[in-house]
Amino acid sequence: MEGMLLESGGGVSSLLCDPTHKGVVLNTIQDHASESHDTPNEAALQKESHIAFTVCHGVTQDVGKEGPGSYVLSLAYALTLQFSFSEVSRSLNSKVWKDTRQFRIHFILLFSRQGKLRLQKWYATLPDKEKKKIIREIVQIILARNQKMSSFVDWKDLKLVYKRYASLYFCCAIEDRDNELLALEVVHRYVELLDRYFGNVCELDIIFNFEKAYFILDEFILGGEIQETSKKSAVKAIEDSDMLQETMEEYMNKPAF
Repeated sequence: MEGMLLESGGGVSSLLCDPTHKGVVLNTIQDHASESHDTPNEAALQKESHIAFTVCHGVTQDVGKEGPGSYVLSLAYALTLQFSFSEVSRSLNSKVWKDTRQFRIHFILLFSRQGKLRLQKWYATLPDKEKKKIIREIVQIILARNQKMSSFVDWKDLKLVYKRYASLYFCCAIEDRDNELLALEVVHRYVELLDRYFGNVCELDIIFNFEKAYFILDEFILGGEIQETSKKSAVKAIEDSDMLQETMEEYMNKPAF
């Protein structure tokens, strides 16, 4: 039925009935109804639904001049749009609305009690000079805090979340509105992954096998967003890579004759 309607339309009506265009309109209105990333209420969303329907229905008055088929096509799009909003409203009532904004990490730092940097991973593009300045400032801030203080620090427009494990500090920077406890769990999960791979990881493991520490981090976090939450899957990927590397080294060391 939808395919027949698409074939019968043309011009502006075809654009209106493009699923991609419809999705953009839906996302725009949903984002407008959920400003500031708050859970939108049903009344606000229903209002947006009526506005969308009215606008689309008004467009059909002009599109209808192209012929009866175009008018029916555009009206069908308007009804579909309103139906989509009613589906979202039902989702709100059943409490299945989810905030699609991703939890994002800006950078991760590992440093010792003496202020020696052991690992750094940046998910934001910054010049090297600026990175060094940030590292120096953050290390000074965290090392100056005592154990009774909170693990969360407001820093510029970001929030620092850190935790000390033995002689190492693990620190990450997140958006000011993001969940600090989730960031703390991310730090702890990374430590668990290191423990699982190295076996009771220590600072020396990070120093002499820093490439493995980076590889583990890349399996866990990609582009500042959590990629793999399963410890088993992440460690297996690393072990498979180690096995492949060993196989390649054995092959390269074999004599050519």
